[in-house]
Amino acid sequence: MAHATLSHSLILSSSRFSRLGYSTRFLRHANPLSLPLTRQRFRCYCSDQTSPSVSRKRVVSGVQPTGSIHLGNYLGAIKNWVALQDTYETLFFIVDLHAITLPYDPQELRKATRDTAALYLACGVDISKASVFVQSHVRAHVDLMWLLSSSTPIGWLQKMTQFKEKSRKEGGENASVSLLTYPVLMAADILLYKSDFVPVGEDQKQHLEFKRILYF
Repeated sequence: MAHATLSHSLILSSSRFSRLGYSTRFLRHANPLSLPLTRQRFRCYCSDQTSPSVSRKRVVSGVQPTGSIHLGNYLGAIKNWVALQDTYETLFFIVDLHAITLPYDPQELRKATRDTAALYLACGVDISKASVFVQSHVRAHVDLMWLLSSSTPIGWLQKMTQFKEKSRKEGGENASVSLLTYPVLMAADILLYKSDFVPVGEDQKQHLEFKRILYF
């Protein structure tokens, strides 16, 4: 198992991204793969590049940083992650970029992100078997999302059930653009790592279907 201690930047393995089929084309602006973070220290855990998991099917999944895990999170996601990490190459992340589509407090979000990462480990996610990281620490998520958004008709996004419901709660025109483009970011999350399987909740099924339409 390999891990990196981070302060101002996150160093990603270029060979790891090459293995995923993207080389560094979404990270050209980095140095070559140095991504800026906040000043607070954060530890990113990644399974060793030489691990036997290289040839396994890849599972990618994440939950928003609430800082606490309710029964639905555990039974619907994390319990399954613990079982999957023994059979698949697994990447589990804290989707903090998705969390900011609605009003939030920056300090609370930072704390919730760290607490959620700790809860992943406390629930049984093994850092010697799975890669655990924070979504916003990998800028390629946003880079790819921007490229995908340039090919996405706005009408597709306006039909999303979650957008209709949440924008109504936010007062219609007061809803953020990021709430509208939430499914595009989710599609980027999946495509970036060439995932074979994406465990999601029932409320995300329409977004997965959108991803299929967008890709093909």
